[in-house]
Amino acid sequence: MPLLRPMRSFGAKLTLLVTLTTGSAVISVSAVLAIIDYLDTEAETSALAGAQANIIAVNSEAPLAFGDPELGAEALSALKASPNVASATLYSADGRIFARYDNPSMDAPGFPPGQPGIRYDGTWLIVSADVGGRAGNVGRLQVVFDRSGALARAWGNVGVILTVAVMTMVFAFLISSRIGQNLVRPVDTLAATARRVSETRDYSIRAAKYGEDELGQFTDVFNEMLAQIQKQDVEIQRAHDERQRLLESERDARIEVERASRMKDEFVATLSHELRTPLSAILGWAHMLRSGDRPAQEVSHGMEVIERNARVQTQIIEDLLDMSRIVAGKLRLDVQQVTLPEVIEAAVTTVRPAAEAKGIRLQTILDPGIGPVRGDPNRLQQIVWNLLSNAIKFTGRDGRVLVALERVNSHVEISVTDTGQGIAPEFLPYVFERFRQEDGSTTRRHSGLGLGLAIVKQLVELHGGSVRAKSAGEDKGSTFVVELPLMPMHEEQSPSERAHPRLARGAAPIPHDVSLSNLHVMVVDDDADARELIGQLLEDHGARVTRAASAAEALDLFRRQPPDVLLSDIGMPDRDGYDLIRSLRKMEMPSGHLTPAVALTAFARSEDRTRAMLAGYQMHLSKPVEASELIATVAAVARLPLGR
Repeated sequence: MPLLRPMRSFGAKLTLLVTLTTGSAVISVSAVLAIIDYLDTEAETSALAGAQANIIAVNSEAPLAFGDPELGAEALSALKASPNVASATLYSADGRIFARYDNPSMDAPGFPPGQPGIRYDGTWLIVSADVGGRAGNVGRLQVVFDRSGALARAWGNVGVILTVAVMTMVFAFLISSRIGQNLVRPVDTLAATARRVSETRDYSIRAAKYGEDELGQFTDVFNEMLAQIQKQDVEIQRAHDERQRLLESERDARIEVERASRMKDEFVATLSHELRTPLSAILGWAHMLRSGDRPAQEVSHGMEVIERNARVQTQIIEDLLDMSRIVAGKLRLDVQQVTLPEVIEAAVTTVRPAAEAKGIRLQTILDPGIGPVRGDPNRLQQIVWNLLSNAIKFTGRDGRVLVALERVNSHVEISVTDTGQGIAPEFLPYVFERFRQEDGSTTRRHSGLGLGLAIVKQLVELHGGSVRAKSAGEDKGSTFVVELPLMPMHEEQSPSERAHPRLARGAAPIPHDVSLSNLHVMVVDDDADARELIGQLLEDHGARVTRAASAAEALDLFRRQPPDVLLSDIGMPDRDGYDLIRSLRKMEMPSGHLTPAVALTAFARSEDRTRAMLAGYQMHLSKPVEASELIATVAAVARLPLGR
């Protein structure tokens, strides 16, 4: 670890720079002055010593010339007045000591005589000078001076100079620190602000401004830059959040699309299975019955199988159409006052054979004091029938299904409880979703499209009620509870009040007492089997039938001999049933006579019925049609009596 860490503060660097610069200048000047003072002291000492030595040499000429040592010593004693003279020696011409003076306060070493001049030996200054007379040199003088005082004074001056230099540096340091506080504070503030922004990513921080000078202007620019960055950061964050939201929405949408696609594939596969299964039985028995003579009992059984499976297909189609009407918001309710016990009893009567076939005990607990509700009796019966059918389907042999009707506060509850396989907790929230089945695999034990409970939920909500499901888990049975609001007040029923319609779950008997004899009916259908079947049913009741495979053929036959009743399909190639009836109405316009027309089609939506009526048909029948309904409809539009 280094002893001196690099300084990061700009103020510290500035203070150090000013201090070092000032100190270097002061030290340099002080050193020059000290050297000059020292040299001046040396020169002054040397000059003074040389002058004194010359004076003594002049005064020593006579003693040497007369050979009087005492007089020589007296001449040397004049040096006592100089405190820095350590010793003085007079040498005769032959080099012997003639006279000597020693300063008792100094202990000067003995120096041999030297050449004339000045020499230094440590702190001693030795001056040698020849003593001359008229006859020439008579001797030599050597004076030893102590220059320690001069050196001490010189060093003292150096100390003073250094002290002044140090004080100057300290003063410079204090001044530079003070200047640095005022000058560097804005820079430090900017640096601290920038560091804080960098560490926290908070661009709302602003630097303090200390003046209107260049640093103040720089602070304004810095703060403006932070404001711009903050604005961009907010926009970037908003864009990022929006992108994350879009990514999550896209992911959820993709998951939903994948789920919908998977459900669609499963539904198509299930629908194909549910339609093909009864179709296989129908085609199989039809082939067997055509293959040769069969016992009457086997023929009867085969016809029952064909009829039962045809009705299964019809029910599947009806469920699909009901769901389509519900989703499109075009399901119509025949709202009237309804007595729920009658509706429930009718539904129970319909499903009882299926329950008895599996050995299931079907019980009802109905409160007879329940007031009426407002609703469509046909749809309410469909709700109960769907719940009962669902309960019977998922209840094993020798199980039990209970239907209860009770009043709870201002509403009534219809509950259907079974002892069947129950509902898994994880599937319970999805039990009313359409096309959703707990077991959608190819190994499932129960058939169906997964529409029954979805239709129940939609129909109940259309009646202003709610439905919920309860189950303790698998193999623990389940309960479905329908809540319907009661009527606010009871209305007295008039004797002429219309009766509740019933769902036709079985085959209605063919009205053999209805005769179509002498009635000319034109049947138009591009499907040969359907055309032949409808024609045969009509002929069995005495009608004379003309068959046409297209609209063009029907118009040609109509021109030759108009029928009493027109029975036409809608979906046909080239020209459909709508085009056919419009053309016929134009042909009949001059005479003013309108031939009764019935549309018999697989387009069974309410809007299809409305479109057929607007095109010119008097009645609309959806395929497959019951034989009794077909005969009764033809007789009705032909205004024939139904009981002759």
